[in-house]
Amino acid sequence: MLRKLARVSVWLAAPLVLCLGGWTAPAHAAPKKNSPQGHQQADEQRNQQIRQASQQRVQVQQAIQWHQKRIEAARAAEKAALAQAAAAKARVNGMYPQVQTANMQVADEERRVDSLQAALQAVESEVASAEGPASHLVKCQQDLATAKSEFDRLRQSIEAAPDYQEARKAALNADDRAFALDAVQRQFFGQNIDLLQARMTLEAAQRNMDAERRRLSTENPDWVAASEALRAARKGQAEVQQRHETLARQYTTTVALLNRANRTATAAQQAIRETQTAIRQLEARRTDIDRNIRRVESERRRERR
Repeated sequence: MLRKLARVSVWLAAPLVLCLGGWTAPAHAAPKKNSPQGHQQADEQRNQQIRQASQQRVQVQQAIQWHQKRIEAARAAEKAALAQAAAAKARVNGMYPQVQTANMQVADEERRVDSLQAALQAVESEVASAEGPASHLVKCQQDLATAKSEFDRLRQSIEAAPDYQEARKAALNADDRAFALDAVQRQFFGQNIDLLQARMTLEAAQRNMDAERRRLSTENPDWVAASEALRAARKGQAEVQQRHETLARQYTTTVALLNRANRTATAAQQAIRETQTAIRQLEARRTDIDRNIRRVESERRRERR
């Protein structure tokens, strides 16, 4: 519906083409002499002037009526757009506290996961210390840390690039911001060969670390308890993050709808003002034509006496 209103608003905002050229009664040749033929010729010229002026008046009146229909259409578009905007605004106002609450829940889950991750790492450090320098756990930890560091470095270099920053800025200002941001992510991160290779290395290191942790799960009860607590926390974090992302998409989509409705209403209001100006000009033109018709009729009456 809103796209249709937007198309109507574009049509309404189009420049008005007005047939406002001045009309001047054509000069009539005075009779060469004061004769019945001369009077008849002058009378016919006056009649012709009146007919031409009357035709122009009909055209002006038709133009006025056409512009009045434009105003009716613009007002209907404005009313519909304002209703859409009001409904979208109400939804935005209702969703905003939910988005704020979801943001805080995501932050709380992140802190909880970080705390449990630190606890698990402490248990693993104790195991590595007990196993000594040749510990396979230590090697897996080092490989994972190196792979993650390289992946983060490449990602940060992309984020610092001017092309990425310009594209992200444009996406943030887009109507459908969530969709535009997702497209930017795919363009800059999903197609970068170095980053993809670093991701593969990181995933391989993570698999080795997971295999080592499975070994610990059969040998170290403390590690099992810490690992299970972290797993449950990450599951809860994923659920909260999913709810947050769904709500954020709904919110940004509703904000985009609100912005489009406001722009449509503004365009309709501008079209109404422009069309009202055109009607006033046409009405002035119609008044001028009526005045000329009365003048020519008066001259014709005088000549017939």
